[in-house]
Amino acid sequence: MTYHLVSWMCQRLIESIPNTKTVWSSSEDGKFNQLFVAYGCSITGFLAGCRPMLFIDAWFLTGLYRGSCLSAVSYNANDQLYPLTYAIVSSENYDDWLWFMHNLKEIVAEKEVVLVTYCNPGLLRAIKKLFGQECNEWYVRHVKENFSKFAIGKGMKGNPKKTTLHLFTKIAYACDERIYGVYLTKLFGLSPELSKWVEENGPQHWSNARFSYRRWDKLYTNIAESFNN
Repeated sequence: MTYHLVSWMCQRLIESIPNTKTVWSSSEDGKFNQLFVAYGCSITGFLAGCRPMLFIDAWFLTGLYRGSCLSAVSYNANDQLYPLTYAIVSSENYDDWLWFMHNLKEIVAEKEVVLVTYCNPGLLRAIKKLFGQECNEWYVRHVKENFSKFAIGKGMKGNPKKTTLHLFTKIAYACDERIYGVYLTKLFGLSPELSKWVEENGPQHWSNARFSYRRWDKLYTNIAESFNN
């Protein structure tokens, strides 16, 4: 890539698309470090008509220079993929995530949003610092995978394991505390240890009944993975 053109490209984007936000940084010796891009039309559309949810994800870049691409996407009024912003950084470390989330926060301004993420420690720290952790929803698929590994470690196999995974899904989609309690009690009947695992692994971030913001049953990462692809 012609990284020496980044500054010129950022300026051209700002001149071509009103309200576009581009931020880039370099090391002391002039080498490319970070790039953040959010087109003005995307920002305007998100603030005016998208669901107040942002799905945050990252993937590794291939090629000579490697690095990672961070992104934030949403759903539009037709429930379709709506890209908001992306960034090119060195890796998924805390400093890069904090830089990305800082720029993202400037875009959403005072709009109250739900941030849907996976459980990357650096990302979770950055969200907690800039947005507060109450608005942070976790991808249910990742939590369910950890739950499944824990169940296997406790000797769950075959139909009993399938039943516990089914109950976990019911707990995630439970619409209120009563239904949440019903399925958690059923899980306790099968395995008190699995029931305790659920209670100790942040259900306020992934169960509808415990999450304090609206999220329209958007518990999975399909939309972020579509953008990645």
